[in-house]
Amino acid sequence: MLRHRWPALTLDVLCVLVFATVGRSSHEERASVAGVLSTAWPFLTGLALAWLLASVLSARWVRVRGRDTDALAVLPWVWTVPLVTWAVGLGLRVTSGQGVSGAFPLVALGFLVVALLGWRAVTTAARALRRNAGVRRAGPPRSAARAPGTPAHGG
Repeated sequence: MLRHRWPALTLDVLCVLVFATVGRSSHEERASVAGVLSTAWPFLTGLALAWLLASVLSARWVRVRGRDTDALAVLPWVWTVPLVTWAVGLGLRVTSGQGVSGAFPLVALGFLVVALLGWRAVTTAARALRRNAGVRRAGPPRSAARAPGTPAHGG
């Protein structure tokens, strides 16, 4: 089940790591691997919980609706991934003593929503464009095809 979702999970993890890296660099902290991971771990934990919750909700949706291709089946992923990642990440930062001060909660929410939903929107749009381009390239349906002996350019 998770095998076909590895690319999405990888992109989500990269988004969280970029968030931690940008955050560290904006505060002039060293961007070492250990430093980035120490900043990112609360949000990576939140991301893992978000994926678990979205998987359960999505599977429930498919069981109720009976089809995995339903456009609304993506809703658990759309709202769960950024919001749970953010909420759990902030909670773990507070409980671990990393703190959340000033505008950080809003900046974190904004970045995570834009990053985690942004790549999904871009890939969905690209997939739709590819699908539409394929339909146009395929030509007219057989019933609308030119009858033998008629001019190719309609004239």
